[in-house]
Amino acid sequence: MRVGRENDRRRKLSDEEINAIIELRASGFSIRKLAKMFKVDRNTIKWHTSPEFRKREYERKRRMNYYYNREKHRLAVKRYREHLKEIYGLRRWRLNEMQKRVREDTKKAYRVN
Repeated sequence: MRVGRENDRRRKLSDEEINAIIELRASGFSIRKLAKMFKVDRNTIKWHTSPEFRKREYERKRRMNYYYNREKHRLAVKRYREHLKEIYGLRRWRLNEMQKRVREDTKKAYRVN
């Protein structure tokens, strides 16, 4: 399921803010001042205004050989799914919880002492 750009919590800036940053940087604003204005890190401003910076970052991460941390990824996916539940109130999760309760009640009813 796709969340859409407006509900994606990984994004720090909206498309309008990114366009404004690019225009302000071209008109002469400093990176530090833009970072304070939009309450983001300076590297975020550099990422959106400088293709050279973006290319360097990709190369640096490739050289550093960032590894995949399975546990960190599992926790991130869990938080993301919780976020989806908050946004959409997905019925699928509610149904699973209801099914679990019914199974437990059924087991209790037929349990022989």
